[in-house]
Amino acid sequence: RSVDLNFLPSVDPETVLQTGHELLSELQQRRFNGSDGGVSWSPMDDELLAQPQVMKLLDSLREQYTRYQEVCRQRSKRTQLEEIQQKVMQVVNWLEGPGSEQLRAQWGIGDSIRASQALQQKHEEIESQHSEWFAVYVELNQQIAALLNAGDEEDLVELKSLQQQLSDVCYRQASQLEFRQNLLQAALEFHGVAQDMWDCKVCVKKVKVSWIRSLIRHPGPMERM
Repeated sequence: RSVDLNFLPSVDPETVLQTGHELLSELQQRRFNGSDGGVSWSPMDDELLAQPQVMKLLDSLREQYTRYQEVCRQRSKRTQLEEIQQKVMQVVNWLEGPGSEQLRAQWGIGDSIRASQALQQKHEEIESQHSEWFAVYVELNQQIAALLNAGDEEDLVELKSLQQQLSDVCYRQASQLEFRQNLLQAALEFHGVAQDMWDCKVCVKKVKVSWIRSLIRHPGPMERM
């Protein structure tokens, strides 16, 4: 007769093992013959036969439970590894896709202080978006390092490959951001110096014009001769 699994009780394996040990202990304690001075008692044949059967069942259950724990551990580890791999690819795909596109679109340095400041502000917005993904990178790197320290030899190669890929992409993108930031800062400083020089040149011209007009209106001794 087939058994309907929907009506089977859901019991924790550790509970089953504990109950089995208690049963075995009870059977073993009943095997006495009144050696303590009490009424002599002998176990029935079915109780004598039950002890080795219970012991055999317990050994079998213990072995199956050990295999079950290993399967659960492997499944949990594989699930965790797949989640990390998925997150790594999300970071890599964004940095190599939209992140790189943002940097390629911002190639100019501006032709004035105001234009450079506008580009600087846009670059700060790009850096802010990258910072969110870099934070995910730091978290993932810590998780990968923890798994590597766990010492699972079969996953070491895959984990190290993921870690290396993630680090290479993040460091490359961070370097490009830093280069762009330094370029814009240099451009802003250049436009500032150029503006100061222009202001100084205009000021000198104004002084010369004012001095010539002054001479025309009020000639000195040499000019009167």
